[in-house]
Amino acid sequence: MTRSFVFASLFAIAGCGGDPSNDGVTGGTVAIVTSRDALNMTGAINTIGLSDRKVTPAIDTTLDSDNVVRVAGGKVYLLNRTHDNLRIYDGKTWATYPNGVSDIYAPPFTLDGLGEGGGDAHSATQYMNGECSAGSYSSVSSFFSTGLAGHGWNHSTPPSTLATSCHTTGTQWWKGSEIFSWFNDTGDNATAAANTAYWGFNWCHAQ
Repeated sequence: MTRSFVFASLFAIAGCGGDPSNDGVTGGTVAIVTSRDALNMTGAINTIGLSDRKVTPAIDTTLDSDNVVRVAGGKVYLLNRTHDNLRIYDGKTWATYPNGVSDIYAPPFTLDGLGEGGGDAHSATQYMNGECSAGSYSSVSSFFSTGLAGHGWNHSTPPSTLATSCHTTGTQWWKGSEIFSWFNDTGDNATAAANTAYWGFNWCHAQ
């Protein structure tokens, strides 16, 4: 008989306290905890009530074991780091937004750098710097340009409402309610080892 266990990934606790605008995970009424199975193959998202300590397990059990959670504007953003995709949940109902599983993938052999997220009444954003990939910045750009186009992203001026929500101007990579861009981390690349590229990205999801 195979027995499986779930271990709480304490380093991935997020979403408690802080932003009083986080309706549903309102003002830190719950702690959001991700967990993983005994084989470290899959993960799940769960909540714990801060006042009543009520545990709501297995809200979604189809996650990567390696993930990052952020909360902004009443939504819960979960980045699956193994498959490099993003899920967006409603903070009250835990329904996944139709555009919630983003099809933005990182180049092969990429290590994450330092990032931060935020948002306002119009959009949720994520910024990441110090991403490190095998190859060159040119190969990173080629990877994104080819991959985004293949997944139906547009390389043009976004609709005015989307551009305004995400505070962008001019030509962008956009699809639905998302805008994505990447940039050359010139400081780190100046001293990078051969066949190594440092870069960063900006992502915006309009509310």
